[in-house]
Amino acid sequence: MLCLEAYYLGLIFATPEYFSNPKKNRYLADLSYDPFQELSPAVSMILGNVVLLKKEGNVFYDEDYSRYPKELAYQLNQTNSLSIHLAHVKPFTDCYPEEAYIYDEEEFSKDPDLAMEMIGLPYYIIHSNLTNQEALVLVDESRRDMVRFEFFRNLLSPEEYDYVFQKKKQKK
Repeated sequence: MLCLEAYYLGLIFATPEYFSNPKKNRYLADLSYDPFQELSPAVSMILGNVVLLKKEGNVFYDEDYSRYPKELAYQLNQTNSLSIHLAHVKPFTDCYPEEAYIYDEEEFSKDPDLAMEMIGLPYYIIHSNLTNQEALVLVDESRRDMVRFEFFRNLLSPEEYDYVFQKKKQKK
């Protein structure tokens, strides 16, 4: 079974060099694995993207945007060869404290009613008997924002944080 303690949610930022880096164009079967593809350059550099990570030693491997296991790697507070900076991590179990439900991939393909059950969960683990592998699937994506908010709460003063994220006016 997956060890949930090895999983983290991490806040990554694109550096300006990222957008001119030819290595950022990473495709597999015509699918882009660019973590900033759906974000504007400004949002990518200012607000970043929260990704699922698996930690091994002092390296965090991107579970969301790697084309194959351990392809995209980060180290905390460092910029990788693609010009992506990992600024903050939070343990997965802090954001998703609920007990994990484990589903068999082969059973799921035979029972469409399982999909309705699975979609109501914050996350689940899918296990394949054919490949003997497991994957962590996040359903409640809104919990990823906790990582971004925590990072900016620590970076900004309480008044600045409230102004930017809570839309409260600053006291003069």
